[in-house]
Amino acid sequence: RALVYLEPYLPLLERHPAGLRRLRALATAILPGVAQCLLKGAPPELRPDPAKALAECEKCLRWDARCLPALEQKSDALTALGRRSEAEEAAGQAAQLRQAAA
Repeated sequence: RALVYLEPYLPLLERHPAGLRRLRALATAILPGVAQCLLKGAPPELRPDPAKALAECEKCLRWDARCLPALEQKSDALTALGRRSEAEEAAGQAAQLRQAAA
């Protein structure tokens, strides 16, 4: 949630590239994991919530549109929500990134 509160300050942070890089790294490290927990319902007391998982992926992708874990989790969340064509699109984007990295 802290990252969401920082979004209004992005224009300010853009003047400080080192700080912005750190925040982007933090967002892309944390948000896909949060999405995975929301999607799978882990820890056990957390109910699976694919809509919230998708929202976390979207937040992450606003920070870095090429975040492979976020695209993979987005595809899974969209599949869980029954949005197959969007899920296939996200999976295709993830596959392209994997191929480009190879």
